[in-house]
Amino acid sequence: MKKIKYIILFLFLQTNVSAQNVIRVCEGDTAQNFAVPLTLGSTYNWTLGTQSIATIVSGNGSEHIVLDINNSGVFWLHVQEIDSNLCSSKDSILIEVFPKPNPFIYSLGDNTFCEGDSMTLFSDSLYNSLLWSNGLNTDSIQVYESDNYYLLVTDTNGCSNISNSIDVYFNPKPNVDFKIDGVCFENESIFTDSSTILSGSIVSWTWDFGDGNYETGPLVSHSYQETELFNINLYVKSEAGCEDSTSKNLQIFHVPEAE
Repeated sequence: MKKIKYIILFLFLQTNVSAQNVIRVCEGDTAQNFAVPLTLGSTYNWTLGTQSIATIVSGNGSEHIVLDINNSGVFWLHVQEIDSNLCSSKDSILIEVFPKPNPFIYSLGDNTFCEGDSMTLFSDSLYNSLLWSNGLNTDSIQVYESDNYYLLVTDTNGCSNISNSIDVYFNPKPNVDFKIDGVCFENESIFTDSSTILSGSIVSWTWDFGDGNYETGPLVSHSYQETELFNINLYVKSEAGCEDSTSKNLQIFHVPEAE
């Protein structure tokens, strides 16, 4: 029954299987096709030498079956052909199943950051080829955007698998701004925070009045004892710990004397 064996091998040679007497596939492969030439009036009984490695999902009784590969290992695939005269013959082929790679990705430290930061994701091993979910193909990647990241790898046996995934989140920074009311010497100047943030809330405000004095809170006042140009800085922090700042100049003027 050499012809049957040749046809089985020929089908797999089309998928670049190099060995002539062993078919090599990967654990988890589905819809693997095996066939022999059809003879009218014949029936075909396919059996597996080891039941735990693969499953015949369709086609038994015909010349063409479909296998799902469940586990790694080696097993024989047998076929018995019984023709219309009740004459029978058999053939077998050895199938080697490689285990899937088990890639793992990880980061160092927390996975929650602030806008403008970056973090590094690492692959645990070297693979024949790899592709991150953001399209990069290096062993480690720098990420700057919130997303769910994972890695697709292929090993030297041609078997592929997807890694665990990591959710990375970058909290927004505050968009810092403030208003000033009052520019007169020895009169109160009022400083009002008008900062915004895309999500979360602002929980801390620190004012630097430019003359060595500081204050905290979203609404503060200060009296200047000099008539000059001061640089005002506001530092804010969100509930996620993300910080930003801005500055404005303030010119303090003398109060005119009424005559």
